[in-house]
Amino acid sequence: MFGILLAALALGGSEAGSATQPTDSSADSGCRPIIGGTGGAHVIREHCPERDRRVAEMVRTRLEETQRTVEMAMNRIEGLIVLPAEAAPLADYGRYYAWDSDSPDRRRVIGVYARLDTAISGRHWVAKSDLPSALDGGCGIITLVYDAEADRIESVACNAVG
Repeated sequence: MFGILLAALALGGSEAGSATQPTDSSADSGCRPIIGGTGGAHVIREHCPERDRRVAEMVRTRLEETQRTVEMAMNRIEGLIVLPAEAAPLADYGRYYAWDSDSPDRRRVIGVYARLDTAISGRHWVAKSDLPSALDGGCGIITLVYDAEADRIESVACNAVG
């Protein structure tokens, strides 16, 4: 935001509202065009501190809501899961979760638990493409599918032993 303003000023532009440029704040109260370009006579961007503050607050709020949603999903899954008999305790796994992008309504979560010698401890929400994968590994790798709409774990299994 300020980088563009500084770049415009460095290229010979000026902030509208100064003694040399008129102000047109009809679009959003407190907005000022940034003047620059060839001859210093073109509006290259609007500087709207109040609008920028509102947009930043809206983005921050959405990110916090998303974080709460995934935390609730991970808490729920870890409260429901019954690991296979051959599995180690839950705390021995790095736990990775992702929305199932193959599910059209994004109501399913894929989980992959990996033993700590091959994973980072704790739990992580990642893109589906970033979930750990292995073709075998026994209960060193556990895969689960959680249906958020039905609030049930559809499947949980150790990977095949190769």
